[in-house]
Amino acid sequence: MATSRTPLQPLNGSLLLGLPEEILLKIFQQFCDHCYYDKTLQRQNPDRDDAILNRKALRAVSLVCKQLRNVAFPIIHHHIPLAWRV
Repeated sequence: MATSRTPLQPLNGSLLLGLPEEILLKIFQQFCDHCYYDKTLQRQNPDRDDAILNRKALRAVSLVCKQLRNVAFPIIHHHIPLAWRV
């Protein structure tokens, strides 16, 4: 008996892994305080707690599998704040 699947569900069962890397990059960039706040919201000083949570979220995504790591890892490390503004 064959299993049925919806047209949007890839064979491996993950919609996220079925997305092209360009789309994943755009999604993960929303968690980069350096890029997202500076360009989208014109906010120069993101809340420190938000920035820490966003970096932790990107790190967690990068630990899921190699495909997600390859997209998330460069975003995590392209800007490292040396000091938090208060």
